[in-house]
Amino acid sequence: MLMNILGNRNQFAIQWDIEAFDRKWFPTHLCFWIGGRQIGNFEDTLQSYCYITRLEDFLLYENIRHHPFLFNRNKEDIFHHVYQRAYGFIVNLQKNIFEIECLDTESFDQYFLEEEYQKWLKRVFLIDDMFFPAFKDYDIMIINEPPKNRQSILWLDMNQSKFNINEHVLPIGHFERIAWEFLQKSIDFLNANGYD
Repeated sequence: MLMNILGNRNQFAIQWDIEAFDRKWFPTHLCFWIGGRQIGNFEDTLQSYCYITRLEDFLLYENIRHHPFLFNRNKEDIFHHVYQRAYGFIVNLQKNIFEIECLDTESFDQYFLEEEYQKWLKRVFLIDDMFFPAFKDYDIMIINEPPKNRQSILWLDMNQSKFNINEHVLPIGHFERIAWEFLQKSIDFLNANGYD
């Protein structure tokens, strides 16, 4: 068994516990710590090799994890734009649909077909479903604003009674530095325990 935490809980950290059974089953418990708050259900079990490929793919987009159209926007507009366009639904039913549609009429995605744009948003910015079921109650995204050296982690806790987009700001690359180390430790554990 390996139980570990990488990073600073008051900034950003990944906490996980991984075990090996019969070189086939590697149950993992995982959560994030963002600004001193636990995000994710540590009691839920996920299979480590299921998230490894998805996380590696996500981390390879590190240098393009920004969207000039979303620079200098508030957290609500960024979150709504990405989730509404990626999944084709409005996250906050109380937000006026006209506001979101107007936000989306500017010519920011002229180089993408809509389907490709949706795939790009999911691959580059959204991380919640790669760690299912631990984050099943959360929508989480990361977006950078290079001119300000700003990396924002935005999340929605669907257990909250009031709709509230949370934000924690880090320097660009902070999430990726910790996540790459977590990924390598996960791979090393699988290799050491006979996973091919």
